Amino acid sequence: MASDRVSVYDVVLPTPIPDKGKLLTAPSVWWFEQLNELITNNLLSATDVPEDFAGRAIRCQRLEILPVQWVARGYLAGMGWDSYREG
Repeated sequence: MASDRVSVYDVVLPTPIPDKGKLLTAPSVWWFEQLNELITNNLLSATDVPEDFAGRAIRCQRLEILPVQWVARGYLAGMGWDSYREG
């Protein structure tokens, strides 16, 4: 579930952003649907959720986690670029 709260380095800030949760969930649902024919995913439903969470939650099936994480950035600079070039 995506909330409307803003967090910075694991600290929740007091001012929410209206509909932030819906704005974060919508592209995820769109991509799950677009890529479903290419590769199966864990999305079961974006509409079959409790009313309080409508638009901010998706119902998923359990899956085996692949322990990989990445961050997409527009550019690398400083020590990140140096580390990338080294290996």
